[in-house]
Amino acid sequence: MRSRLFVLTTLLITLLGSRAHALDLYNGALGTTPDQQGWLKFNTDGASTPTTAGNKTTFDTSAAQSERGGFSNYNLIFPVNVAFPPLDRATGYTVSLDMKVLAESHSSNNRSGVGLIVLSSDLFGIELEFWSNEIWVQSGADFLHAEGAAVNTTSANTTYDLVVHGSKPKNKMQ
Repeated sequence: MRSRLFVLTTLLITLLGSRAHALDLYNGALGTTPDQQGWLKFNTDGASTPTTAGNKTTFDTSAAQSERGGFSNYNLIFPVNVAFPPLDRATGYTVSLDMKVLAESHSSNNRSGVGLIVLSSDLFGIELEFWSNEIWVQSGADFLHAEGAAVNTTSANTTYDLVVHGSKPKNKMQ
């Protein structure tokens, strides 16, 4: 059973290297949901929809505990926007997420109610999971709970930076 209730205020991808630039994938101040801003698509297997108020987007699936959903920069195998930059591990990039978890529940120690999956253009990736008291990564083909850090994700809106450069991602929380 997965329950997601979170506030997403800004998602920003920055490409590092000689051509470094920042690209806002979502700006809460525009008063629209991320899928209405041209870079991301929303999908769910249930009836819940994201809502926007106060420069934030909330996606609440607590009414249907088995519901899953979220935002992606791909429609199956095609990008939502062909101008989306490649996420190249050799060049490096940063995914920056401003977020506060309002509530979260999970049915096992290997699952979470809120997750962030980042795939580089060579299909190497990382999945960060957010509990109310921990941020951790899933490991291996079995998607088991791996390394984590004790973090209160519910106390305040926090900027989380996932820095990818080379073969090992580094997580930094501000």
